[in-house]
Amino acid sequence: MTCIVGLKTSAGIWMGCDSLVTDGSDSVTASEKKVFRKGDLLIGVSGSVRFWNILQTSLPAFEVGAIDEHEYLVDVFVRSVRSALREGGALSKEDGLTDAEGDMLVAVRGRLFMVGSDMSVLEPEDDWAATGTGFRLALGSMYSTKSEAARGRVWEALDVACRFDVACGGDKYMEFQEWPESNPAAVTSGG
Repeated sequence: MTCIVGLKTSAGIWMGCDSLVTDGSDSVTASEKKVFRKGDLLIGVSGSVRFWNILQTSLPAFEVGAIDEHEYLVDVFVRSVRSALREGGALSKEDGLTDAEGDMLVAVRGRLFMVGSDMSVLEPEDDWAATGTGFRLALGSMYSTKSEAARGRVWEALDVACRFDVACGGDKYMEFQEWPESNPAAVTSGG
């Protein structure tokens, strides 16, 4: 369904995505970006389009303040996401557990986190992470390109996922969140 790739560097976080949306054998290239900003957070989403729509339109601009980033995501961000998804009808209940219809990568103040469909928050040991159907291909690419420049590594990981996962494709898009925050850049590439 997608590929989101994040890479932590000493200067900040690169996060990129494809633009293909699939449903069974149907696909469309979306004009909306799967990577977007909400205040202090840079968020990349995979999963249902409804999940993605709600996160882009219903979440506030988050101001992290003096709290630890992990603690903030667990205590404030996840509660806000659950509330928005509940109100928007995008939570599914299976085996008595309530899950979101997708996963996220979240960058905040130079740290990169994975947020699962159960709203678990994990900071990977590696400087990179990926989510979506193409995540395994992207992770393999990130591992094999450790000596290359950061921006190129993210593009390459997206290219690999889009080449070998039929549910990834379309244009690719990337954002950079500097830390400390100043002059964030956005880059788009035709697919």
